Amino acid sequence: MSLGKKAPHLLIHFEDGKTLYVNGHHNQYECWQAGDDDGDGWLMVAMPGDDIAYWEPED
Repeated sequence: MSLGKKAPHLLIHFEDGKTLYVNGHHNQYECWQAGDDDGDGWLMVAMPGDDIAYWEPED
């Protein structure tokens, strides 16, 4: 998994050689988010303005 250098495009490279590309640029909306959905884990979000926000467990 990697992020783009100028915008937080999400690239996931699979063992079979295929790549999943998710656009990470939008001026007004979050483009994607990845993380643990139970509310106690980590979360990473592609924010407007090409920023990344992340939250991690307190433990």
